Amino acid sequence: MIQPDKVLELGCGAGRNAIYLAKQGCSFVGVDLSDHALQWTQKRVDEADVNVE
Repeated sequence: MIQPDKVLELGCGAGRNAIYLAKQGCSFVGVDLSDHALQWTQKRVDEADVNVE
């Protein structure tokens, strides 16, 4: 089991970790060089209804 904490992921890609960890109660910030990856992540985050920066 994951304890809720603050998470920073460099190279967050498609946001799989972001969504999973946000659902576990973590405060998540993801960074990626690819604008396309960040747009894809935002779409997936919105669909999952979680809070990710």
